[in-house]
Amino acid sequence: LAGAPTVPGASITLVPSKTESLPVLSRDLAAVGYSTAFYYGGELEFANLKSFVLHGRFGRILGKDDFPAAARTSKWGAHDAAVADRVFSDLGKAQQPFFVTWLTQSSHEPFDVPGPVRVAGVDGESRFLNSLAYTDHVIGELLHRMEQEPWWENTLVVIVADHSKKLER
Repeated sequence: LAGAPTVPGASITLVPSKTESLPVLSRDLAAVGYSTAFYYGGELEFANLKSFVLHGRFGRILGKDDFPAAARTSKWGAHDAAVADRVFSDLGKAQQPFFVTWLTQSSHEPFDVPGPVRVAGVDGESRFLNSLAYTDHVIGELLHRMEQEPWWENTLVVIVADHSKKLER
């Protein structure tokens, strides 16, 4: 979302003086007429994420508190399926062209995801892989619904991991 080299063992979002000077895609697209939105089922204050998003001048910013209590069933807030439903609903009403960012959170520790178990096991690696399978399923379902919409033909979807996880063996 922003142009900066990675810093091993650190997060640029924790340094507001750095984030405010970054070139941010949402800010550039908003300047040429795109409506912009940022969705996260978790706490926007975590790791100074809200500061980064505000500097990105997203027109609409949704976090954990923007989802009903019934949807906030994970340790961190709303599971990815609830956020995907909101993203899809809002896209149908969004002014075009639009630039929408969704930061998933269900595949973060403690890896407690709803629905059927897709990767069996109670060890850390299995729980992690099961959470990834859940998020992958949710994204796949969202894309399938989006394909049915008239705006789909002019839509580009980019999926990027926010970070990885070292698995101890």
